[in-house]
Amino acid sequence: MSGNVSGAYELKHRGKIHRASEFSELKKWVMESRVAAEDEFRVAGTEKWFPVLGEPEFAELLGPDSHWIARMASGEYKAHSFEIIVEWARQGRITDDAVVEGPKTPPGGVKATALPAIAPFLRKQPAERRLRPVIRIDGQQFTAPDTQTIKQWIKESRVPVEAEISLEGKDWEPVSNCGLFDLEDWPPAAHGRIEEDYLPEMPSSESVPEPVKISVSEESLEDEDETSVPEQTFREIREITEEADAQSQVPYTVISGNSETAVESITQLKHLLKKKMIFSYDEIKHPSITEETLSVGEFLEKQRSPGGGLVLKLFLGVLAAAAVAIALDYFVVDFIPWLP
Repeated sequence: MSGNVSGAYELKHRGKIHRASEFSELKKWVMESRVAAEDEFRVAGTEKWFPVLGEPEFAELLGPDSHWIARMASGEYKAHSFEIIVEWARQGRITDDAVVEGPKTPPGGVKATALPAIAPFLRKQPAERRLRPVIRIDGQQFTAPDTQTIKQWIKESRVPVEAEISLEGKDWEPVSNCGLFDLEDWPPAAHGRIEEDYLPEMPSSESVPEPVKISVSEESLEDEDETSVPEQTFREIREITEEADAQSQVPYTVISGNSETAVESITQLKHLLKKKMIFSYDEIKHPSITEETLSVGEFLEKQRSPGGGLVLKLFLGVLAAAAVAIALDYFVVDFIPWLP
């Protein structure tokens, strides 16, 4: 088919038909790399299609020997003449990192900055675009413009502590462990932190009263009858007291990640919690704690609840009973009337 035929033409490209007003416009499409080697064309109004490579003018333009390539960070682009590369440069479509390769260049091409026809029009390569952070919550992903936005989301309780984050396209990791945010960025209710005004007032070990010494006479000791508490019972009470006293000397152990902190008393525990040196979600260990795993917050909550201080109350009760028992073991209160 001759290209001199007047009238409109139709091009079948990727399953769609495009209409050119004349042959020269169709040829321009070929020169602009808008036509592929497998495309077909026909004279408008006719039924027969012809391969574009069957037209000599098109075959020369589409042949591999006539290809020019511009390689840039944004991609690789093909043109059918050097003039098209120059036109692209004038339009600001070629950046200064481009390499141009064609029939008249050495293998591998030439830097665009070394080509006088292109160099004055090259556009500066923009700085590398940073990937935006992505948050994953319950399997759903949310892209944030920057980490400051995520910090604002955290303050608004929109990001739970257990959410995950991917920075710069890297692997997922917990938001609270990525190093960009502190647990204090979350509202207190998000991770169970207990404020000072909420902490229960617990007696310290120093507040346990000393046993009261009661004066008795030697005569009253001789009059002690068989109704007195046996010595074996007092010995058992003393053993229980000594065991409880030994437990009271053992400090609480607070486990924070890979570190452990020894805490001598409930008062010190509250002080460290207030100073944010430990947190309510940290694990606490002590011989008096029967639970396998218990957090500081749960421990203090149990102390605050009506039955929460049972262990401490029992401990204080045993101490008081032991004090009285030891006193009765050695003395007799002189003001108690004895039966004849």
